[in-house]
Amino acid sequence: MVYAEKLIDLNKIKEAKVILNSIFATIKEDSHEKAMLAFSLSEIYRKEGNVGKQCELLIISAACDIKNAIKENTSMQALAFLLHQQGYIDESYMCIKSSLEDAIFCNAKFRTYEVSQIFPIIDTSYQEHQKQKKEQLFTFLIVASVLSILLILAIIYVYKQMRKVSRFRLELFKANQDLNKLNDELQTKNEEYKIVNNKLSKTNNLLYESNHIKEVYIGHFLDICSMYITKLEKFQTLIKKMIMGDKISELLNLVKSNERIDKEKKELFNTFDHIFLHLFPSFVDDINSLLTEDGKIMLKTNELLNTELRIFALIRLGVNDSSKIAGFLHCSLNTIYTYRAKIKSKAIIDKDEFDKNIMQIGTIKSI
Repeated sequence: MVYAEKLIDLNKIKEAKVILNSIFATIKEDSHEKAMLAFSLSEIYRKEGNVGKQCELLIISAACDIKNAIKENTSMQALAFLLHQQGYIDESYMCIKSSLEDAIFCNAKFRTYEVSQIFPIIDTSYQEHQKQKKEQLFTFLIVASVLSILLILAIIYVYKQMRKVSRFRLELFKANQDLNKLNDELQTKNEEYKIVNNKLSKTNNLLYESNHIKEVYIGHFLDICSMYITKLEKFQTLIKKMIMGDKISELLNLVKSNERIDKEKKELFNTFDHIFLHLFPSFVDDINSLLTEDGKIMLKTNELLNTELRIFALIRLGVNDSSKIAGFLHCSLNTIYTYRAKIKSKAIIDKDEFDKNIMQIGTIKSI
């Protein structure tokens, strides 16, 4: 190991690297010797510009020193500085704080001085980072609160509309009773009977329309509002618990995570697929009938539609703007253009006529 360090001093990096790696591979225990070897190797990788390997070896060295209760070490300090350079502010702060505590504990004045030169820089970055996280959290809470208020207002509006529909149904019911009585009285008068019958037909149409609006549109809208209010309430409760528990880092990780968004997108696409295939049950077969044999779209097990099919499903529904399609499917505009061009290239009909044929697919069923 001493010989390897001399080689490093002589700038014979490759030779020193081979020697240190061969020794490092033979050490199985997390000993102090392994910590020193890992630190020396990290210096070699630092000179080579391999930041990832340098960081890995500094972590190994610091871990060995911690396990062996070695307080007078430089690995943690070097790791803190490297992490700060790479933008890992929280981790960098934890490392430099630990390094400073170790230096003070073993009364190493020179090391304490070295750490104290770096600590203010990292501490400043850490405090600024914490401030930014709190500001982001505050902004998120405001947005969540505004959305909650908007949803509550929407529920109130829908409730009022339901009451209006109920009153309208009652009025229609009474009108229908009056018309039935009038119809009985005017059975002998054909012309008057036709007039009354027309009124009854109009009234029944209005009644059917109001029922249809209430049961389909208002019903679906209430279900969606209720579902998202419940989700927002649960999410808001979780955020409050994390804030009260001072779990800022965990909350930031939760906010950064795409898992919740991916789940919502999956549910959205699944709902879209079911509704669309209810309207156009033969859509997949109809699309494939327009394509060559090797260009037919094959779905995976339990897959209703894939991205390619959803693009043309939206076109079938009248959404021709690629930017709107990209927004709904959460894809880039280039991805939409690529998929459309790919499918059209495998069509057995003229490419310019492909979209027109898509618009002629299927017959909508009543929901």
